[in-house]
Amino acid sequence: MAFSEKSCVWKFYDKIEAASNSAKCKLCQKSIKSCGNTTNLIGHIKNVHKAAFRELNNESSKNSNIESNTINKNTQSVTTVADVQPSTSSADVMELTEEADADKISDSFKDEGNVPVPPAPKRQKSIMSSFEEIYAFSASGNKALKINSALIYMICKDNQPFTIVENEGFRNLIKVIAPHYKLPSKTTSMRWVDDKYAGLSTVFKEKLSNIENLTLTTDMWSETMSMRSFLGITAHFGVGNELLSITLGVYQSNERHTSEHIAEMLLKTCTEWGIDRDKISSVVTDNAANMVKAIDLAFGKKTYTMYRPHFEFSGTKFYATVYRAAKLDNEIHKSWKMAKSDDAISDELSIYLRSPVRRLNENLLEIWNDMKIHLPKLHTIAYKYLTMVGTSVSSERLFSKAAQIVNQQRNRLKGKRLNKLLFLQSLPKEHWV
Repeated sequence: MAFSEKSCVWKFYDKIEAASNSAKCKLCQKSIKSCGNTTNLIGHIKNVHKAAFRELNNESSKNSNIESNTINKNTQSVTTVADVQPSTSSADVMELTEEADADKISDSFKDEGNVPVPPAPKRQKSIMSSFEEIYAFSASGNKALKINSALIYMICKDNQPFTIVENEGFRNLIKVIAPHYKLPSKTTSMRWVDDKYAGLSTVFKEKLSNIENLTLTTDMWSETMSMRSFLGITAHFGVGNELLSITLGVYQSNERHTSEHIAEMLLKTCTEWGIDRDKISSVVTDNAANMVKAIDLAFGKKTYTMYRPHFEFSGTKFYATVYRAAKLDNEIHKSWKMAKSDDAISDELSIYLRSPVRRLNENLLEIWNDMKIHLPKLHTIAYKYLTMVGTSVSSERLFSKAAQIVNQQRNRLKGKRLNKLLFLQSLPKEHWV
């Protein structure tokens, strides 16, 4: 069969006269079988000589007489160029039509020098990576541990029952998101909450042992469904530039609400958390006689007791926080006398009064921590009073949260379990470790 040289691919080949169906590559001197068309010739240039292949496509796109032919061997569309000059052979009419791999020739080849990079082929995962992914969702895998922690966080923060792990919809959600993850049972979830409480309570016990001034809020609450009474206690203190508030506990009371019994429960709570009662600077509660007397019995007369009496105006009750003004005035009077006799405090007061006025939106704890080096004694006094809270909203809100947990579906929840859930719920997310 006679060769036709109308295809531009022949510029890279020489005909072999002895073999009518073969040609020799000018670039690598390799003999290539043509079999009556140029498919093998173009495939060799494309696979071995990349630069020559780009040049070949640029020259083909510039020909004025071309014919587009689409071939899809590997599920990809390939646009090829053909010379439509008359020929005696059908193989000579359709040139550059059958590519070796039906690859990435596209219309972007028309822009000279703009050759797109083919996408990386998808590869099957190796056996090692597949086993690593399966191990990550095992009981001790890193992904399983993260999901376990997120599950416990959701149960505590969103007041979800422990039986959520048995709900069909939730199980289907986990199966879609993480098919390899094995959901724990209700009993296992409860054990995880106990472990989380034990770990985080230990961390905060250590923090509370280093606190110099602490404020407590407390109140009594009766749960109406099972007629149980609880004493709620919250703690407020400063750590660095941050004012923290945590729930020390919601303790079930099975006795009469006498001042002696309440004082005993308050002291028991302080002992459990390792709090020195001499470090409690103030206690906030309502104006019930038994609560006020219980605070005096537990912490002594020196503790500032803030209570919130109510007054009625046109049938509407208003609540306000009232300090025991006499005790507070006496403390300020004593401090002022000491300031006059103490030259160091007098000097610090003079420096502080000459300092510029701060903005209202600034963090006062941060301001005083910055002045701690220059005003050490005033810093101690300021930190004591700035970390006090003026209302018992925290203990009131605590009972609202408890009512959301102890609902009709969970009315058999024990007091110890409720105590742990409320403590964990009171912690910010950054303190969950």
